[in-house]
Amino acid sequence: MSTRGSQGQVERLTGAVALSGGVDSTVTAQFLKEQGHDIFGVTMHLGGPPPDVSVLQQELGIKVRVLDLRDEFRRSVIDEFCREYSRGRTPNPCVTCNRALKFGRLAAYARSEGAAFLATGHYARRLYSSERGCYGLHQARHEEKDQSYMLYGLSQEQLAFARFPLGHFKKEDVRQRAQLAGLSVADASESQDICFITGDYRHFLKEHLPGAFRPGPIVNRHGQRLGTHDGLAGFTIGQRRGLGIRARAPQYVIALDTLRNALVVGAVEDTWATGFVALEANYLAQTPPPTGILCTVKVRYRAPKAPCRLYAGADGRLQATFTAPQRAVTPGQSAVFYDGDEVLGGGIIQLVCMTMAP
Repeated sequence: MSTRGSQGQVERLTGAVALSGGVDSTVTAQFLKEQGHDIFGVTMHLGGPPPDVSVLQQELGIKVRVLDLRDEFRRSVIDEFCREYSRGRTPNPCVTCNRALKFGRLAAYARSEGAAFLATGHYARRLYSSERGCYGLHQARHEEKDQSYMLYGLSQEQLAFARFPLGHFKKEDVRQRAQLAGLSVADASESQDICFITGDYRHFLKEHLPGAFRPGPIVNRHGQRLGTHDGLAGFTIGQRRGLGIRARAPQYVIALDTLRNALVVGAVEDTWATGFVALEANYLAQTPPPTGILCTVKVRYRAPKAPCRLYAGADGRLQATFTAPQRAVTPGQSAVFYDGDEVLGGGIIQLVCMTMAP
């Protein structure tokens, strides 16, 4: 985190830490303080009553400022989340929030207050490439906690301003540091995947997107009606349970047809894909990788990396062909491409090329 000057001295910087109140961001602030940096915290007020930052200020011994981003969060994240579900897609709101709010508005505020960087509790690594003259985003040293997938949408400018001190840490190391520092969050539970939803996401959508829960037909890939669903927004690609139909063989969701308001199901072999097309491409190194490059891709946050060929267009269009078919590739999700442990970039899955199982 510290940089060294020409005489070998450690350069102490003024920096901001995005504090969520969890153990990861809190230990990030504690760690940077131990490194000698002049740190202040910034917390996003995204909904409900303003966050109480008094405990954080007292335990860390730093000032923590609360930034009211409720309106922007609703417009940029929640409204887009609902729009995507209304289109029969499954979005990932954390990707949007990181790009637009945390490393957008929050980082801009940190700069205006004199910060040289914005640090977060993400498990990822940022490394400078002198050969390319830019920063690269890499997976965390301990892959089981890696969050580089959620950060693929950052620009080079955002990545240059970011710091990820936990990129070399294991989760148990972070909790141990919290315990040794006497932080009250040392034993806090893991944060939920979607911060603005508690419990079943369907309840949230029924409140904010009631029109997405219109009953419609359940059909097989040949158009034969098998039953009735109670709303497309309650289903995801690859889902087997809760379909409410009887069939000779297990049925899985293979498509959400919003034009007909139809839930399309098929056998397990119908869930396999040979590839996909993604749009809204973002490249961490600012330029597309060589066309036809062999790399790996994660089609969901918790999915394993799958080998593929990547064909990147200059128009923001990405096409990927798997070397072996993959299951439940879902429109609306982010596809993030890797060269080894480095993130090449990614985009939003639009069209899935289906096949029969091998």
